[in-house]
Amino acid sequence: MHFFCDDSNSMYFTVFFLILLALVGADDEFVDKSQPDTETSLTVEDFEHAKLIQQNESEVFNSSEMYHQDLFEGDIGSFLSTYCFIRFTNFHRRETGETRTDLRRAVLAAAIEEYAKLTCIRIVPKTSADNDYVHIAPIRGCSSNIGRIGEGSKLAGGMQRMSLVSGCLHKGIIVHEFMHALGFFHEQARADRDNYVTVYYENIQPGMESQFHSRPLSEIDHMGTQYDYQSVMHYDTTAFSKNGRPTILPKQQGVTIGQRRGLSPTDIYKINTMYGCSAGWQIAF
Repeated sequence: MHFFCDDSNSMYFTVFFLILLALVGADDEFVDKSQPDTETSLTVEDFEHAKLIQQNESEVFNSSEMYHQDLFEGDIGSFLSTYCFIRFTNFHRRETGETRTDLRRAVLAAAIEEYAKLTCIRIVPKTSADNDYVHIAPIRGCSSNIGRIGEGSKLAGGMQRMSLVSGCLHKGIIVHEFMHALGFFHEQARADRDNYVTVYYENIQPGMESQFHSRPLSEIDHMGTQYDYQSVMHYDTTAFSKNGRPTILPKQQGVTIGQRRGLSPTDIYKINTMYGCSAGWQIAF
């Protein structure tokens, strides 16, 4: 969906990550705060538990942590001003912190498994030999950088932060943030979005109007796809609302926006196209 700097290793897309599994706020009553943060990894058992999670399409939850006033479009930590992103070559995860409840670990595992089943992206634990990775911790809301952006240098790689606080622990939200890390903006930022949605600026929180700006094709490549109301990357109808009324609504009757169940067919197509996915990849944990 986006233009990238030339990266000779861009066809390798194992995602390595280091996760702060204390992914909660200080007020979480279920966390033993006497225990220090420690690094850990998801287990095979966590992925077995993930299979038992029922994703109810009518599930309703508070997504306010995805709409922070001091973050670009509510949940984007940073991106290159030239809109030239480097795709992840080796994208590691790192986990630190107190072990969460089985359910919360399973939700995280379910999001990771979704990428394994539907794309050639593999999200696996970081090892000492891995240099570029995503560090997940409860920092500020639900947020991620777009593309591979390292600490201290825009193209340096290395550690990249993703924030998941307690309110972010839903499969679709985690899938959403990982899609940012892979290089994708929000769906309603497309250049052609005014043909498909109406933005109600009178209902937007003061000063947040810029969070609804669309971006030209020179910044976001649509990759030949139609506008996707069902994208996991689309704002919901009351994003940044000051009064509970809609801030963005679809022009097409009978469709909904802002689902957080998981990747849409178009999301899957975009990821697989951008990363040149082919069949036969094996997941490694």
